[in-house]
Amino acid sequence: MESRVLPAKIEQWDMVLELVDLSMEKLSFSEREKNHIRVSAEEIFTNIVSYAYGSEGGNVEVSCGMNEEDVKEFWISFKDCGVPYNPLEYPDPDFDVPLDERRVGGLGIYMVKKFMDRVEYRNENGCNMITIGKKL
Repeated sequence: MESRVLPAKIEQWDMVLELVDLSMEKLSFSEREKNHIRVSAEEIFTNIVSYAYGSEGGNVEVSCGMNEEDVKEFWISFKDCGVPYNPLEYPDPDFDVPLDERRVGGLGIYMVKKFMDRVEYRNENGCNMITIGKKL
């Protein structure tokens, strides 16, 4: 498992991407799957940067690893101790509603749920934990 604790600032995205890419380096994902993983990681990280802490700031711990139990799965976990928020409770966009009448928000997490095989949230000791996983 690889892990980094970084300031929850958008300028740190390159560090997160480097960690994700290094962790995926020897895995047999297609380039499309790797891009889905990158987009999903960026969405989760950006949400934490935008909403977890407000002006006082804080940190985010990003960890990557392989689950090799029953099903081989590459996973990324994000931990922040900001405002408790479960993005999975946000309703999926209603694509039957015209674009200009849709509620703002929710499209990013919807994409994460479509791109990844596992998306989980839990609140642990007052901290938000989001884990995303992609099966090999």
